[in-house]
Amino acid sequence: MARQILENPLSFHYSQQTHELKFTGQTPTKPVVLEIYETLPDCALFADEIFFRYVAAKVMISLGQKLAIFGYNLPGGITINADIIQSMGQDELDKVIEEIKNDEGTDWMMHS
Repeated sequence: MARQILENPLSFHYSQQTHELKFTGQTPTKPVVLEIYETLPDCALFADEIFFRYVAAKVMISLGQKLAIFGYNLPGGITINADIIQSMGQDELDKVIEEIKNDEGTDWMMHS
């Protein structure tokens, strides 16, 4: 009991039905930082531009590998340079991975 009085712990309750966060202990007098995780639906991934760029780069790499194996030629004597397709895909993949690494990944929201 003495620990609860001296340490002044914060406690809370989150209702999943109403999506409300309530402090059940003493109301905080100092700013409080909350770490919140959100579950995204699977279909939300398809609306992300960087996901499409990543998939397109992987497809270009795979397509370049397949064309290099079979040596495919187009009608009219046009040859496809599979190495260029594969290197374009690898360059794009490197750009996407670097962009993901440089993204801080946090969206801040302040409430008072």
